[in-house]
Amino acid sequence: MKKVILFVIDALASDILIPAIDDGRLPNFQALASHGILRKDCISIFPSITPAALSSIITGKYPVETEIPGDYWYDETSHTVNYIAGDFSAIMGVGLETFLEDFLINLNDRFLKAETLFETLEKQNFQAACLNFFIHRGLHPYEIELPKLMSWLPTRATNHTIKGASLLHLGDLHQIDIEDLDLSELEGMASRFGFQDDTTMAILDHLIKRDILPDFTVAYLPDNDWDSHELGPSNAVFTLEHLDELFEKMFDLKGGIQNFLEEHIILIVGDHGQSPLAIDKDSRGINLTESLKDFDLVAAGKSWDKDNEMIACPNLRSTLFYFSQMDKSRFNQVIDQLLNDNRIDQVIWRGKNVAEDDNGYYVKTAEHGQLCFYDDTDSAMAFDQYGNGWSWEGQLATVDGHVSDDGIITFEAYPNAFERLKNVLDLERSGDMWATAKPGHTFYLEGMEFEPRGSHGTLHKSDSTTSLLIAGHDANLDIPIYPRIVDVAPIILQILGL
Repeated sequence: MKKVILFVIDALASDILIPAIDDGRLPNFQALASHGILRKDCISIFPSITPAALSSIITGKYPVETEIPGDYWYDETSHTVNYIAGDFSAIMGVGLETFLEDFLINLNDRFLKAETLFETLEKQNFQAACLNFFIHRGLHPYEIELPKLMSWLPTRATNHTIKGASLLHLGDLHQIDIEDLDLSELEGMASRFGFQDDTTMAILDHLIKRDILPDFTVAYLPDNDWDSHELGPSNAVFTLEHLDELFEKMFDLKGGIQNFLEEHIILIVGDHGQSPLAIDKDSRGINLTESLKDFDLVAAGKSWDKDNEMIACPNLRSTLFYFSQMDKSRFNQVIDQLLNDNRIDQVIWRGKNVAEDDNGYYVKTAEHGQLCFYDDTDSAMAFDQYGNGWSWEGQLATVDGHVSDDGIITFEAYPNAFERLKNVLDLERSGDMWATAKPGHTFYLEGMEFEPRGSHGTLHKSDSTTSLLIAGHDANLDIPIYPRIVDVAPIILQILGL
């Protein structure tokens, strides 16, 4: 049986990848596409945020089942703010020790509820490798050890046992045990503690050279996201060009791509896209502390104080809101105040959050009015491309919805909007309300920093559309015409006969 390798390229935006391939800048991506299938419109989840999207890729489930609603949320059961992103002020708000425990331990051991591919495959006696992919939960115990720069912290993350795949590498926190593997030049703060493309590919090459690659491997490649945030998506193509060169080096280990694909099946997918931000910093960032100054908001990273009305959890270009008490009048005031800012796109909520007998899902905009839609297979007004039935009242323009003559509803600017919204709004910990920013803008709280040139997180196609490339597979493999990142895990199980 062929070995299966899943490459997850963070922020692999279709509108960047496809032109780069067409321009001849990515010859090895092009070669893989010519030997396989390239679907340029693979749809992420909402919110299109890395921890939630990686959870969906490795489980095949939406946030309602993974229970990971983003990278910053409030847990009403434990009354804690959970933050697993990278803004310094928010990290300081929750505490560096808590942040490390959430990222290294709780994300996999406590927050994530759905079974991972690693667990599923290992229960069936397959072997799996997880290379720098931080949704790592498998059946095998490992000790993690913090780098020396962090070793002074009084945190449970120090020398803690975690569960991982058969082979596990998590940067400098847990290094894979392979003879003759030297990563000394790829470690430390300058190399983001080993969480970088060069490290991931070096380990993968070593597994291939020693002929010890397991049945299934996930290789996580984060550099494109880092560079797209810093420079803007269109200015980070050099990162994909470098990765293309690393792919060629990997193919050469087997004498070229043709030989490589005789022994391996390759899948490449992104977790989300990424959109450019406005050049002007004052316009780019939406300061929620200022926008909602008439309401008592919790400070970044903090939990409730006695006088607080709301917690706002910015997830880059989208934000979750939690209300200390549900007051319909104040709820509507927040909606109106948010939509007074012409940089804010949509305000989104579940009807049950306001009235127990309301089964609708709501989207409101300043320009296009309000929409209420329902999960309604029995008496659907239209079906989406995945067979889900929907009914609605109000303006489909809020999500750019269009119904064809044969009763199929599509969403040009906000792909697969209804399914994606329902499958996060039904998760209790996803808050009382969401807001999304228009392209070019992102959210923050007072004291937080925000990305200089690129970001993501919304329903918008620029944030949500990635690509799925599969090569070396059997011609009978069933690949969806309109793939979603939640389809990746089922495709892999199909490849492996499960």
